[in-house]
Amino acid sequence: MTLELSRRGVRRSLAPAAEATGGMVWAGIRPGNRAWDNGDLSGRTEEAFGGQVERTGERLVSFGVASSCLRPPYGRTNQHVGDLLNVRGLRLTKWSQDT
Repeated sequence: MTLELSRRGVRRSLAPAAEATGGMVWAGIRPGNRAWDNGDLSGRTEEAFGGQVERTGERLVSFGVASSCLRPPYGRTNQHVGDLLNVRGLRLTKWSQDT
């Protein structure tokens, strides 16, 4: 499916598990940030939240990707998540298509 989308010029962004990032970049998919452990971010302290987001961000940078968005695991978000994203200059994104 990924190769077919690439042939058609479809742009897509995903928030993958860290171990899948390299293959996604190779396949032409622009990965976005997420929680490193795929856990709920809405109740995390600022320090714990930052650790999750920064660790994933470092992994993305190691593949030459700088992401400006974060998809919260399972779409779980609240004002706290939004505030912590704003401080880091990230914007919240959710699914537009789920396959």
